[in-house]
Amino acid sequence: MIDEYSPLLSAIRETQLDHGQQLNVIEGKIDTLGRDAEALQADMGEVKGRLGKVEVKLDRVADQVTAVAKAQDERFEKIDQRFEKMDQRLDRMDERFEKMDGRLDRMDEKLGRLNVIEEKLDRLLNK
Repeated sequence: MIDEYSPLLSAIRETQLDHGQQLNVIEGKIDTLGRDAEALQADMGEVKGRLGKVEVKLDRVADQVTAVAKAQDERFEKIDQRFEKMDQRLDRMDERFEKMDGRLDRMDEKLGRLNVIEEKLDRLLNK
């Protein structure tokens, strides 16, 4: 009776052996995937750490840029104040020049009258 089932038992043993080998291969792949997953998690942790450092450096740079911008704004404000003072001085100078123009115009009128008087005197003396 055992002889009758012998080929069937042999086939079952071979199938079990094949399945056992396939399970070993699958377990090996699962182990490899597990190690790869651990390595990937470690790499991700490293990347997160580097990103954290980059963010800190970016924050520092942003702070420095803000400080420089503030300093530049203060400098530009001082320059604007200086330009305003210069503009006021130039306006006062314009007013003075206008007054001088008025005085020079009056002097020209007086010189013109003096020239007329001089001409009349010359005519009277030459007669």
